[in-house]
Amino acid sequence: MNLFTGWKPMLRIFSFPKEISEMNRRNQHRTLRAFIALAASFIASWTQSASAQDFDLIEQRLGGIVADGELSLEQAQVMLHALRQHAQQDHERAEMHELFDKAGIAESSVFRLQRAMEERGIHGQQQNLAMQVLLRALQTKKSSADEFKFPTKLRQHLQTEGKLPEEQVQLITNIAARLAHEADASRERNQQRSKQTQMQRRQVEEKIVRWIESLETELREAVESEKLTEDEAWEKWEWIKENQIEPKLDAAMEERSLTEEQAENIWVEIEEREAERREQDE
Repeated sequence: MNLFTGWKPMLRIFSFPKEISEMNRRNQHRTLRAFIALAASFIASWTQSASAQDFDLIEQRLGGIVADGELSLEQAQVMLHALRQHAQQDHERAEMHELFDKAGIAESSVFRLQRAMEERGIHGQQQNLAMQVLLRALQTKKSSADEFKFPTKLRQHLQTEGKLPEEQVQLITNIAARLAHEADASRERNQQRSKQTQMQRRQVEEKIVRWIESLETELREAVESEKLTEDEAWEKWEWIKENQIEPKLDAAMEERSLTEEQAENIWVEIEEREAERREQDE
């Protein structure tokens, strides 16, 4: 959570009992200071969502504030409940965005569709239901070649479970069609990038194999010209594998220009050629 953008949504979820809103000015100031200290510690420990340890620490700090008389136990419970609720909502929102991302929908598009629903009066649980329905609708489209049709059962689900009027259901249907188009475009881009990556990795593999073959050729020529004995050539080859080939393959995998499977295949080819060479020497 961003320190500067995280306050407003957190403040909106607090709904204090009537007696809290009627506190005198002095107690209000104390409560505000306590809340700021609590929220600051919460934000400081925030990652993707608050952990059980985070809440244990916050609960301990709230206990101290209650013990000092700056908050009543009921007020502290309200605050802790609100923070837990906010953490849960944020966690669910992050999971939802991740699912849309996997479906090929950009985060900016998700924010726009949520804003569009807000403007048309779709809030809270109704919006959550609509988001789930949109995901399910996208999942019914298996490939870019398929024509997108909003499933009738999902439309009925929005009407019966979501209690949405026809106008809002139509809005969700239109949004789904736009998202399906975006998902298709994203899928095609990913397929194109995948093809390019595979081609580049094949080129890297071929280049490394040619380099290894050149090293083998140099050793073979050194033996043939009697610059090295067979034993000396094998000893040098073991050194080359450990100090040149292995580091080069590891670096290529680290850069993701070579997959682990490709590297294993290269080692298999090396072992096969070694076996052939040893048979020839015998």
